[in-house]
Amino acid sequence: RQPVYEQIIVQMERFILSGALKAGDQIPSVRNVALTHSINPRTILKAYSDLDTKGLIQSIPGKGYFVCRDALEVLEKKNMDRLQTLSTVLSE
Repeated sequence: RQPVYEQIIVQMERFILSGALKAGDQIPSVRNVALTHSINPRTILKAYSDLDTKGLIQSIPGKGYFVCRDALEVLEKKNMDRLQTLSTVLSE
């Protein structure tokens, strides 16, 4: 079973890859997610912090969290790197 904060990260990545979330879009606030899904706000903050570190979202104080301009490219590169690694492993 995957920790809740990792589930949030995976879901946000899927939203970005699918185009449901685009560059500049505001994502739900920590408070909104906490209330809607009965999740501890610290768990959501951990997920958002990890997404920020990965360059997928950014926090704008007083305004909220937003999808970064190059978030889609970051995720596509990550997926390509995974495919190359898998291809290398399979060819050995």
